[in-house]
Amino acid sequence: MAPASFDLVFVDPPYREPLLQPALTVACPLLAPGGAIYAEASAPLKDADLQPLGLRTLRSGKAGRVHFHLLALQQS
Repeated sequence: MAPASFDLVFVDPPYREPLLQPALTVACPLLAPGGAIYAEASAPLKDADLQPLGLRTLRSGKAGRVHFHLLALQQS
């Protein structure tokens, strides 16, 4: 897939597998300027885990046992 070719990427890996960080790592280069990642997880995502990926949280919340996050690339 071409870099910077997606405005929105959905990430919803199986919660019992350690796939969220690798999926976010793959998704980041795909984001077009101003794009976002919608990610679901079993726990809230921490800023310390997102910063090395160059991501920041725009919005987050919880529905039942699912934590959802709208993420964007940090502005330079």
